[in-house]
This record gives sequence, C-alpha cells and structure tokens, in this order.
Amino acid sequence: MKQVTYSKAFNRDVRWYFKMRHLMKFAGDHDYSRKEVIIYRDDIEFNRVPWKTFKEAHPTICGDHGVTKCFNGEFHNYKLITHSEPLIVFDKEGVDGIEAFYNIDSRGIVLPTKHSTMLETLLRTKASVNLHIKMYAEDLATQNWNKLEMRALCIKFKAPSWFREAIENQRIKIMN
Repeated sequence: MKQVTYSKAFNRDVRWYFKMRHLMKFAGDHDYSRKEVIIYRDDIEFNRVPWKTFKEAHPTICGDHGVTKCFNGEFHNYKLITHSEPLIVFDKEGVDGIEAFYNIDSRGIVLPTKHSTMLETLLRTKASVNLHIKMYAEDLATQNWNKLEMRALCIKFKAPSWFREAIENQRIKIMN
C-alpha cells in the first residue's frame, strides 16, 4: 500500500479539525451527501450541476421539473432530476479516513473508507467551522462582537490564519 503525502497546509488543517471536533460539532442537519441536479435535454443527459449552485441560479424551481426552452428557433424539452450520492461509503478494504477526506475536500471524489467515523468527524467539524465563520462574521458586521474579541477567540482556539481571514472576508461580503 502506497503512503500518501499531503501538503503542510492540509496536515495543519486536519490536525486543527481534530482538536476542534469537541467544540465545533454542530453544523445543522447534515446528511453528508452530495446533491446535484441532472439536466436532461430531449431525454439525453445534458449537464450536472451542484444543487446549491442550481438553487442560487433558479430559486423558484423546486424538485423534479420539466422545462421547455427555445434556442435559435428550436424547442428542447429539459427534465431536471435531483440526485444524491453519499459522501461516506464504508468498505473494510477502503482508504483511510484522512485520504477519503482529502479526496472529497480537494478533488470532489468519494472513495470508500475503512474509517467512516473519522471521515464523518472531519466532515462535521469542517461544516461546523464554516458555520461558525459565518456566525462570527455576522456578529462582527452587526457590531455585536468586536475584532479584539475575535482575536482573543482565535488565540484561544489556536486557529490557523485562514480562519480569521475567512471571518473578515465574510464580514466584508455581508456589509456590502
């Protein structure tokens, strides 16, 4: 079995996620699956789009739909079907949990893993970290929190620099 090596940044982040797993364990109702919309044009698969991207572009379309569109005088029937694929697939012969997390996080590829609990912990913690970034940014933007308190929290968490930068970037987006 080949030894997989990761970047220093990835190793740092995984170590931090493991340290934070008991503090940041809530990320809402999460089923750990990849949702996408499969678009068929005239009964032939035409495109696959992540569900979140599709909903942002077409907020009024919900569920599976048939849509007729005209392009250059030609009418095409489009059928939209939502599809869900689990991110955690257990296999006792699979890769370790960190490699499975790396492939999901960096490459968007789901690999069967022999450490499904480890993978679930990493996915949940990362989702919780992202939720906390959003909440902290909202508090900063509404002045319910100040930068000194944010700095103290980052020191307490021993957070990597990207954590504080993500909060600040999100705060700027909220305020604009």
